[in-house]
Amino acid sequence: MTLGTLSLFRGIAEGMTAGAANYTGFSPGFLSIGQGSIGPVPGQALLLAVAAILFYLLLHRSTIGRTLSAIGYSPEGARYAGIPVQRRVREVYLLSGVFAAMAAVVYVSRVGQAKADAGKRV
Repeated sequence: MTLGTLSLFRGIAEGMTAGAANYTGFSPGFLSIGQGSIGPVPGQALLLAVAAILFYLLLHRSTIGRTLSAIGYSPEGARYAGIPVQRRVREVYLLSGVFAAMAAVVYVSRVGQAKADAGKRV
């Protein structure tokens, strides 16, 4: 499923951009996400620190984190304990997608260009 959707979306992106179009000319505000810094600290490091703190709080200081641990140890046991296993797994996939999208935004703002085959090995 994952490789199939990868091929699908890569094909759509390459079809829309004719496979070779390089998009540049982003606003300075957008580029500052990936190229800017606050003092000696790069902007990406601050985003990473915020994400790490949020995940720490989510996984170690909330009930959601405890339910995810229970699901990781035994999905069937968590289901018997009344934890909505499928819902929690969907939430984790959603969170993963959101952070992958954020990583893509930081990547594009860092390199200053967007191309349909970015990250593809030749």
